[in-house]
Amino acid sequence: MKAYKGDLQKNDLLETVLIVSHESSETGAPILALNISKGFKGKANIIIIALQDGKLINKFKKNSIGILLPKNGPIFSKLLDKEIRKLTGEQKPAYAIVNSVVSSGCLHPIRRLGIPTITLVHEFSSYIRPESTVDSLGLWSNVLVFSTELTKKDMIKNYPRLAGVKSLVLAQGKCELRESNNLEDNIVQKRDTISYLEAIEEDDILILGAGAIQPRKGIDIFVGVANELQKFQKIEKVKFVWVGGGYDPIRDFNVSLWVEDQIQRSNLENNITIVDHCSNEYRNLMRRADIFLVTSRLDPLPNVAIDALSNGKPVMCFESACGLESLFKQDEMLREQLLVPYLDSNEMARKLSSLLNDKKTRKIIGDYCKSKAKEWFNMEEYISKLQFLGKEVIVEQKRLKENAKYLMEQNIIDMEYCYMDEKNKKYCVEHYLYSWKNQIGARKPFPGFHPGIYREKALGGNSKEDPLVHYLQAGKPKGVWNSELITPSRKKHQMPITKVALHIHVHYINLVEEIFCAVKYNKIEPDIYITYNNKLHEEGIIELIKKYKIKCEAIQLTPNKGRDIGPLITEVGPMLDSEYHIYGHIHTKKSVHIENNVANRWRDFLIVNLLGDAENPMMDRIVDEMVCDEKIGIVFPYDPHCPKWDANYSIAQRIAKRMEINELPNEFNFPVGTMFWAKRGSLSPLFDIGIEWDDYPEEPIGNDGTILHAVERLIPLIAIKQGYKNKQTYVKGVSR
Repeated sequence: MKAYKGDLQKNDLLETVLIVSHESSETGAPILALNISKGFKGKANIIIIALQDGKLINKFKKNSIGILLPKNGPIFSKLLDKEIRKLTGEQKPAYAIVNSVVSSGCLHPIRRLGIPTITLVHEFSSYIRPESTVDSLGLWSNVLVFSTELTKKDMIKNYPRLAGVKSLVLAQGKCELRESNNLEDNIVQKRDTISYLEAIEEDDILILGAGAIQPRKGIDIFVGVANELQKFQKIEKVKFVWVGGGYDPIRDFNVSLWVEDQIQRSNLENNITIVDHCSNEYRNLMRRADIFLVTSRLDPLPNVAIDALSNGKPVMCFESACGLESLFKQDEMLREQLLVPYLDSNEMARKLSSLLNDKKTRKIIGDYCKSKAKEWFNMEEYISKLQFLGKEVIVEQKRLKENAKYLMEQNIIDMEYCYMDEKNKKYCVEHYLYSWKNQIGARKPFPGFHPGIYREKALGGNSKEDPLVHYLQAGKPKGVWNSELITPSRKKHQMPITKVALHIHVHYINLVEEIFCAVKYNKIEPDIYITYNNKLHEEGIIELIKKYKIKCEAIQLTPNKGRDIGPLITEVGPMLDSEYHIYGHIHTKKSVHIENNVANRWRDFLIVNLLGDAENPMMDRIVDEMVCDEKIGIVFPYDPHCPKWDANYSIAQRIAKRMEINELPNEFNFPVGTMFWAKRGSLSPLFDIGIEWDDYPEEPIGNDGTILHAVERLIPLIAIKQGYKNKQTYVKGVSR
């Protein structure tokens, strides 16, 4: 990690704030980071963590006491702590402002140091990769600050698990641009900006667009709008200029070559000019421009659009693609004149033509945009609100530290069950508290207690208090948050005489053997019904049935739809529910979307809990318990994870209403992985509502947001509706 002294001296009377920028380039997010550091000057000691070097690095130095430049690869908290201490002594930074999702790799190491974080989110969900970045973002951020309402709604819609993270919308202030004396910036098509501005006529209309030459910024759409404009009017006096780095038709085959070809084939060579980015000349073009077009496919709140509005230029943009949508929709004139249906270049050209031919209206709208920009984009106010959030997260971090100390003293978290014997207990306790605060990757602290249900029922959903801490300090009150657990028993029970069946769905034939092995650990010999979705597997299944002497009643080929749920609900389930007192549902689970060792551990967890192993014949134990207690309707493993509805709530609501289930809890236990034991009648409504093969999605499907994931969560609620209770299993030493 490289470290540089900044130009400012540390003021011991001020707190220290970290500002993280993913780059030091002259682009949107780094320019905002620079302006934030300027805004904090005199209010805090600033340390910049820049993940890449670039043209802004010297400006960062002028506004900080130091800059840290990590090398490529993971950032380690111990090294980060060491370098921070060189700049601050023993004073720990009060908080960190992590600018942009692409800076989120710093979140974990910063939080490991006990430094709370404010994360500024400028991105739409669709270009955040890998998707696990979202979990890190939600888990380690104290608060998420979205630049627009559109980006916040988009993120939570596509990643519902972020709904529990504290968040707000705060439009950034207008950024000052870096001064530049570099007059050698290239201007494509062999002319510089100065000569270009001198060459155009006073009555020429100048349409400006800006952004790096890449697909997201939509330079091709900008060219398309210019082409569409020809359908509405003559364009000899209309000039289009795009400002942005990276235009190189000779070497760039991804975008530049095709844009050049598009311009030529549209006969727009005399109307469109592409200018390499240069701050001084960008200002000149902005002052001269008549209208600014944001043609980005996705752009939360571009600085260039804020600049244009602040300069009194009408700014057109697309709905669902630009964060200005949220602001324009609040105003009838801006909505009607400047907002265009998503990527509708023809409609943008039509509206553009209307403004071009009405100078008076254009002037009115431009002046109005300027006044609204002053209202919307105030950097001083933006900095003040960030400071206020800083005070809040400091208080929050103090409370978290106190809770961590308390839980360490209580020694209540079952490390084997909750964290699979992770050795760093302090880290696990802190992770536990973070996860329940933000409801990302939350786990149960020990078997039999669900903190989420406790928070919903005992605390009224109040997320400020940690539910486990409150539960302990309240004296461990009994309630629906406690679960009755079926555990292995050393007592020898006389096996009850009752009809028991087991449905096994086979998709991965190589996993059938471990299921058969687990069945044979028990005294009970259930009638087994096998469904499979690949004709080639039939012979192998029959061989394994013979090998393990399985009491198989039927083997049935089903469509490759509905995963394991379809064959249960639409084929064998109704028969099992009518002819057997107790029946189980197991399948060859592989979970290809997660790491192989994690998937294997999950499958082992389910099979051991529901069927057993050499030491724990759990099928015998479960059937015995279900026969002895007629009120038990469903039995499933007590999973340490606490997933919620995620992207499945609306689907579940529709299915639930068909079964006359009108209320769905926010927090609940369910058979994660869809394996369980059921009693006759407990799931009858699910079989009666007539779900057919056509109701299931075609493969391949995602890992969330389908009827299958909704049904998985509804299973215990259906049993409760039928008058039954649910029980879970727990086998000590088996977790995931």
